[in-house]
Amino acid sequence: MKFTLVSLLFVVTACSSSHKKEIPDINPMPGNVSMIQAATGATETYINILRGRWANYSYYVETKGQRTGMLRKYSEVVPGADYQWAVDKIHVSQLEPNIKYELVVYHNKFKTEIERREFYTLDLSKKKLKFVVGSCMSENHIFQHVIPEIWNLVNKQNPDLLLLIGDNVYVDEFDLVRRNQNVSARDIWQRYIDTIRNLPIYKQRKLVPILATWDDHDFGTNNSNKNFHKKEVAKKVFRAFYSSPNIKGVTEYFKNNISFQFMGFGQRFIFLDNRFYREKPGSSSKNGHFGKEQNKWAFDSLNQRDLPTWFVSGGQFFSSQFLLKNGRQVNETFMEDYKSNHQEFVSKLATSNSPVAFLSGDIHYTEIMKIGKDQLGYTSYEVTSSPMHSFIFRPKKKADEFFSNPKRLVAVKDYNFVVIESQVNSNKEWNIKVKAVGPKNPDGFFEKNYNIYR
Repeated sequence: MKFTLVSLLFVVTACSSSHKKEIPDINPMPGNVSMIQAATGATETYINILRGRWANYSYYVETKGQRTGMLRKYSEVVPGADYQWAVDKIHVSQLEPNIKYELVVYHNKFKTEIERREFYTLDLSKKKLKFVVGSCMSENHIFQHVIPEIWNLVNKQNPDLLLLIGDNVYVDEFDLVRRNQNVSARDIWQRYIDTIRNLPIYKQRKLVPILATWDDHDFGTNNSNKNFHKKEVAKKVFRAFYSSPNIKGVTEYFKNNISFQFMGFGQRFIFLDNRFYREKPGSSSKNGHFGKEQNKWAFDSLNQRDLPTWFVSGGQFFSSQFLLKNGRQVNETFMEDYKSNHQEFVSKLATSNSPVAFLSGDIHYTEIMKIGKDQLGYTSYEVTSSPMHSFIFRPKKKADEFFSNPKRLVAVKDYNFVVIESQVNSNKEWNIKVKAVGPKNPDGFFEKNYNIYR
């Protein structure tokens, strides 16, 4: 026994001594550092990087093996003294569209590269825009059978943009946080960190610019509104991961919440925050859903230039109420829950010179609605995309698969996302091709073409 103990001590000492002399064999493959490519223009982009709080990283950009561009770390976000994670926010400029760049993460302690990610800026002059729309993305283990496959399908679409439009993070995940209870600041930070560490989209080899807004679960808790006691924390966390400074002529952020607009490809997107100012359902206020300040900002933005415009929100714009036999309402609806605000909102859209269409999520199935001329003075459409990987609620009767909705043109209830190709032609005809894609039908559950004339 004595001989064995001495031998073991020798081995341990030898390994320890060797470790001090040599650089560790570090995994050179990408996917170890989670990051988000945020606001992006033709010559610049912002990238937000999650790292261990005490990790000593530096960053640089290469193209064809040569360092290029100008990289500046403009912000470091540390949630608090007891957190193990931080967010580095970097700005890369002096770039060009249609050129492959690589962001290199260098570990200063070990003096070696640990991560290399491909990214591009946007050719905003292109006439046709291809983007993916997704919502409802729980990273709970019960969805692990679908998560890798559905994100692999997203990558195969090779979109210009990825729109994450609500419930991107489930702060109130059933297994981890008591829903509708006193959600803490730590709960919010930790759930965002968990999600961004775990989902494949934040670790894939090729980055794609992400434009995001939230809904109730990433705001904090189910069906929450302006009275949520941690909404300022939620805003700070969301901005830390998904937001960036403005890019002149491309992105413009509303200062008070998470709303912003994006312009490019001859189109505009106005991303709305449907939680921060939201009053209780049934409010008679003309600003009960989006709030007075946000409403003004949204229409000021809309009327800056006459551009085909997507209005984007976590919840549906034009859905009807769906009531159970006991009278309980099971869906949230801007049109029914905030009638005065909705009427005011639609009347202002009708007087704008910019044609509009709508993107929404939330309801755990995908559908396209037709918005008649009686609403806007021309025919438009709302595309709802949900869920990517979250609960799919199956009724006992197939006939009750979807909430009642007379505006519905087509729908599918399965794990899926929507791919949209959007183009404005020279005669100001706005052509939209919509396809719902998921693991059970990678070629498309449905594919529809629509034209909007203003």
